[in-house]
Amino acid sequence: MEYIKPVDGVTADFGRYDQIYEPEDNYTPAESLDDVILKFDEFKFLSLPERERVLDIIKERDIVLLYGWRGSGKTWFAMSLMNAIATGTKFGPWSVLKPVRCLYLDGEMAIDEMQRRSAAINKGGKVIEPYWLYSGHYTTYRAFPHPDLESPKWRDEILDFMIRKKIKLWFIDNISSISLEAEKNAESWAPINRWLVDLRHYNISTIILHHMGKNRVSGQATGRGTSKMEDNADLCIALDQPAKYTADMGCCFDMRFTKSRLKQSEMELIKPYFFTLEGDADKGDLMWTWKPSELETKKKVAELLSQGWSGKDIANQLEITGGRVSQIRKQLAAEGKAKK
Repeated sequence: MEYIKPVDGVTADFGRYDQIYEPEDNYTPAESLDDVILKFDEFKFLSLPERERVLDIIKERDIVLLYGWRGSGKTWFAMSLMNAIATGTKFGPWSVLKPVRCLYLDGEMAIDEMQRRSAAINKGGKVIEPYWLYSGHYTTYRAFPHPDLESPKWRDEILDFMIRKKIKLWFIDNISSISLEAEKNAESWAPINRWLVDLRHYNISTIILHHMGKNRVSGQATGRGTSKMEDNADLCIALDQPAKYTADMGCCFDMRFTKSRLKQSEMELIKPYFFTLEGDADKGDLMWTWKPSELETKKKVAELLSQGWSGKDIANQLEITGGRVSQIRKQLAAEGKAKK
């Protein structure tokens, strides 16, 4: 059994897969459930092409949910990530393994601000694979309907565009700005969720930007609105502003992964990091810096202390000061997790 190719220029009708897919020569369409429900041995040895990795942590056909507090830097982060994927350059601690064509949909930012940011992120304008920018503000400026994720007609049209342009990764920035009800309840989200899952059949990956809220029971920061948005996500990423954050600190955040389908051997790829965007956007000299987050540093210090390492050796190993090791040791002692 081989991967099924989408046919160019065909508007989606997910109820009729035989109309929207072009099978490989050795592919036989299923005629009943007996053809698609397999015994264990049949399923175990089923031959399918392996999904390629776009980024170390993102595979083809993935659905990624990226959420953070208002003003935390979600758009800067996502646009920079898209530019890195299109240009084949390293982003943060991760390597781009396969540059692909991208689409960035922004539903709330003014067009001049989107121009400023995109120009600052890619000052030279060079790309390996092209990417497209879809501004909700520009569409209304041209007296064209605003993007509407809840509209089946709009979903068909944007899918048709992505197929024609051979786009393999797109960003939705953000759910709140292009849907009125979907973030609020599971019923409104259900058809959108099904559609996002179906995009995988076209080898299209989706990265969704969303605002952060708090879980009513635990009080822990999580995506705002219905939790159903996380159910089919392959990767969930939270951007947390530092404690006592002030505007003069600029764009900086702790990045943590709240859900992943990576292998256990790949967990090192998704440890927490602290990101900072440095430079002047108007001059186009922006640069991301990153380092293990304080949460990760504290965890590593605790682990090495439990193994009997000295403060000096820990400082050298983690490339931090001895005073920082002492500070963390005191914090751990206060929490009952280490000796004073």
